[in-house]
Amino acid sequence: MIWTILAALAVVATKYGTSMRLKHLKVKLQAIEPQINELREKRLGSAEEFEGLKLNEEATTTRLDALKGVVGYLENQVKAAATEGEGS
Repeated sequence: MIWTILAALAVVATKYGTSMRLKHLKVKLQAIEPQINELREKRLGSAEEFEGLKLNEEATTTRLDALKGVVGYLENQVKAAATEGEGS
């Protein structure tokens, strides 16, 4: 009989302790929740900025590739002109 009472008291004490810890954790969460939301917004803004930078990088890479082609063509033209000038 006494073991039953002790077990019941242990269960009640555990429930009470758990509810108190949960209450304190909820208070902590409510205290830091504005900071969490602010960081989420910053992360979303950073992700959008990153996507914009990625698109800008792709456009710049495309332009550079086109310019490399133009420079290569011009180099070939200059070499061809120099070869014709030496031959005459």
